[in-house]
Amino acid sequence: MRNPPKTRSSERGFAVIAILAVLGIVAVSLMVTSLNSSALRNEQDRKTTYALAQAKQALIGRAAADDNRPGSLPCPDTDNDGIVTIGVDVVGNVCTSYVGRLPWKTLGLPDLRDAEGERLWYALSPNFRDATGVAINSSTAGTLNVTGSVTANNAAAVVFAPGGPLQAQPRDAAHANSIASYLDGTNAKGAGTYEMHAASGTFNDRLIAIVPTEVVSVVERRLAKELGDAIKGYYTANAVLPYAATTSCTDTCLAQVGVLSGRIPGDPTPAPAYAGTSQFLAAGSGSWFDVNGWRSVVQYTVAAAYATGGGGALKSSGGSDMTSSGGAVQSGPLATLAIGGTEYGATPYTSTVASTQ
Repeated sequence: MRNPPKTRSSERGFAVIAILAVLGIVAVSLMVTSLNSSALRNEQDRKTTYALAQAKQALIGRAAADDNRPGSLPCPDTDNDGIVTIGVDVVGNVCTSYVGRLPWKTLGLPDLRDAEGERLWYALSPNFRDATGVAINSSTAGTLNVTGSVTANNAAAVVFAPGGPLQAQPRDAAHANSIASYLDGTNAKGAGTYEMHAASGTFNDRLIAIVPTEVVSVVERRLAKELGDAIKGYYTANAVLPYAATTSCTDTCLAQVGVLSGRIPGDPTPAPAYAGTSQFLAAGSGSWFDVNGWRSVVQYTVAAAYATGGGGALKSSGGSDMTSSGGAVQSGPLATLAIGGTEYGATPYTSTVASTQ
């Protein structure tokens, strides 16, 4: 028996099914393409974010570890060799330019690149440059500002990922160190005010800022440890600690009998048998503690039981020895150090130096 002929209605049904199937394939294809594009963008974002984070941590680490001027940051690299070179990138006590390439070799980093394969750029506040005559301590403020989707006021430094070229930015050898060939918008001016916002046809910079507290806080912790070790070493050698200097003292900061809280003295009473580190009791020594003005932002408080009198006698509430009225050895901290300025508000970084008793 012959099959009945197909009706136009059934043919139309098959056509609709076929069209829906094609549309379904197209939709799935578009979705997969979109997911792949999204995954690619996410991977690129991660690569750029990681490079910026590495640069930031290396700069902070370098600032904390510097022996001559802790808290200082290197000048930008102006010739794209990755190294801060005397006479090229820094002349005398000033940077040749305060915007340039990140000096990745000087920082001990690999050749960091963003997702587009471009090296990172770097802007530095002159207040944080590594140069003679620049005092860096808890009160030091940066001069750079960031606006837009990321904001920062008085930043110490900014690191940029330039992304790919936009609007025919020339990136040949002749323009390798041209800011405008890599950075966009106000960033290309290198004037100290920078911006960060969503990528567009005229802007694709990414950046990360370093604010002064991020740099100085690690130096404060280093300083607290060094001062604490010196105080304990001084006490071990002398069995006493010097009185404090008044907060109105000059650079000499002499210890004042009876002053229990003030600045760390540069000339204790009586003269010490143990000098400790050059950062403690070392006014006029040229150490970074004095050169960078840390003495003015450190609050030194000595426990009365461990402070010296004018002739070296120990003072305590119970008399001229280190025992209480009951004869027990005094307990509690030898001294406390509060390091920091107004940036830390009512709770500056505090280190308690434990008694060695």
